[in-house]
Parts: sequence; C-alpha cells; structure tokens
Amino acid sequence: MRVADGDPRAFDQLHDAIGAALFLIVLRVVRDRGHTQDVVQEVLLEIWRKAHHFQPARGTARVWIAIIARRRAIDRVRTGRAVHERDLRAALLERPAPVDHISEHSASLRSSGSAAPCFACAWSCTTTAEVPAATGEAPEGRRSPEPARAAVVPSRLGGTSARDTAHAGQAP
Repeated sequence: MRVADGDPRAFDQLHDAIGAALFLIVLRVVRDRGHTQDVVQEVLLEIWRKAHHFQPARGTARVWIAIIARRRAIDRVRTGRAVHERDLRAALLERPAPVDHISEHSASLRSSGSAAPCFACAWSCTTTAEVPAATGEAPEGRRSPEPARAAVVPSRLGGTSARDTAHAGQAP
C-alpha cells in the first residue's frame, strides 16, 4: 500500500522482490530479451501509476502484477506481429513482377539465336526457380541439385559419413 502512496523506497523494495519473477513472466511470452526489458519497464511504470487501483480483497499484489505483466507482454507480441505483417504486405505490393520481363526477354533471346539468358535478366529473378521457368533452361554455371541429393541420401540413410560418401564418388 505504500507504493500507492508514492513512496519511492517502497517501490524499490517491490522491484527487488518481484523483478526477477516479472522478467521471467514477460520473457516466456515475448521470447526476446531486449523486448522483455522494455515490457518490464512499462509494467513497473504502470504499477507505479496505478498502484492505487490495487484491491487486496480481490487477490495478492503478486497476482495483480503478474496479470499486468502478462497482458503487456501479449500486447507487445501482437503489436510486433501486426507491424511485421503490415511491412510484409507493403513490400509485396511494391515488388515488381520480374517473371514477365524475363519471359519477354528470353523469348527475344531465343528468336535472335542466343541460348543463354542475360545476367541482368537472371539477376532480377526473385527465386532461382523463376530462371528456368522463364528461360527454359538453368542459368549458366548452375548445376542440377540431383547429384548433391544423390550424395546426401546414402549418407543419411546408410549410416555413412559425408566424407566417406564423397570419397566413394557419389558426390559432385
């Protein structure tokens, strides 16, 4: 109750008594130490400002503080997700469609007799799967993943090491 009266020493004692538990409660929800420290500071500030709202008849101060901490932590996670989703949507809306350019460019290369796609065309692809789809062949210097996959499968399933598999001649 002394915290509700604005006693800074009482608040220091409260912080010493619950600080570690408060940190763990928030960390379990937020899962990031930096954000956890921020949320803990927000919770402590809220406790300082709203201590007069605490009602001992409804439960202990520890439970009241834990509820405030958990709610703040959940709010932080939800806010972070919303910001991430908003940024992702904005990035997707601003992103040009490179496949159309590649398809047009590769068609003009084929009609001119050039077999290899130009570097700028291949560089503008967002994934390596788009180059073969747009040009009809893999980019120059790229290997098929099949030889590597053929080396990984025996070493994973057969119990041999990657070095033994490579020495056996199954690796590219």
